Amino acid sequence: MINVIPIGDTEMNCSEAEISSVLNWLNRPFEMMFLDSWDIQYKDVNSSIIGLKMAPGYKDKYSLLRSYHGVMINEMDNVTVDFIIEELKKEMPITVFGDMYWIPWYSEKYYFKQHAPGHAFTVLGYNKADNSFTCMDSNFSKLYQTIDYDLLNQSLNGCLIYSIESENSDWGLKKNREIILQHLGKLDDSKCLDVISKIAELAKTGFDIKNEFDGFELENVPIFVRIKKIANGRMLFSRSLNYVGKRYNDILLIDYAIRIRKMTNAWLLLRNYLMRMYLSKSSREIDLRIVIHEKLQKIANQEKEILRKLIFDLKSLI
Repeated sequence: MINVIPIGDTEMNCSEAEISSVLNWLNRPFEMMFLDSWDIQYKDVNSSIIGLKMAPGYKDKYSLLRSYHGVMINEMDNVTVDFIIEELKKEMPITVFGDMYWIPWYSEKYYFKQHAPGHAFTVLGYNKADNSFTCMDSNFSKLYQTIDYDLLNQSLNGCLIYSIESENSDWGLKKNREIILQHLGKLDDSKCLDVISKIAELAKTGFDIKNEFDGFELENVPIFVRIKKIANGRMLFSRSLNYVGKRYNDILLIDYAIRIRKMTNAWLLLRNYLMRMYLSKSSREIDLRIVIHEKLQKIANQEKEILRKLIFDLKSLI
């Protein structure tokens, strides 16, 4: 069996947690896969629930991992359990996507016990004696789990195949600054941070906390889930800056990593405020709309200012 130490954390989604753990096992960094995690999207859905209208942006992590850390990830659909067994003979972990309903370590007491096809975990070994697989699920536990052949067969939707393509990049500080600036330019050109202001305006006139929460389990409330993912994106992007900053002793990037982590806290404080207001039921609706609008607009202004200053500072050094 392959011994991979789970190092994923709560800022990462399930696939990012698995990928990070596998790259760490390969003695490779992984932080640059988060370089486009500072993002937000507006979803034009036919709903009055504002939480459904915001979402984290798309992250092109596979190409980033290949470019910066030299690891190729091939995502495959419609694979079989027998294919997984054959691939394990190459002594490389295989991250699989499975339906949570069939994953035995998610018992009835967890809200995950439902048909959710995209959960990622990593297969580390096949135990021929009892026809089972040893797995790592970083978002569930630091301990290894076991799934039998039939349950994996029921669950399996696809997998990630890892291969080492080149050495970890070592382009120097100037080149890395240019790369970061290129990504920031795309972020600026997309005007995606304007989405925060757009959501703020929607909240000013149409935010209804009862409408946002009612009908959902508390952990599945859309505005809670989306804000947490958006906040995590800021935290993960800061890790990319911090990785380059520490590798090349660049105080500027380390400082901006700290500033962006503070924006993570701003989003999470907003999330906590919404929770308190819903549970206390003490705020008048019109007052709450104004407060949510102001908090979101403040976040929008702060993020735009950080982006503007970071672009300016990097340009002045290149």
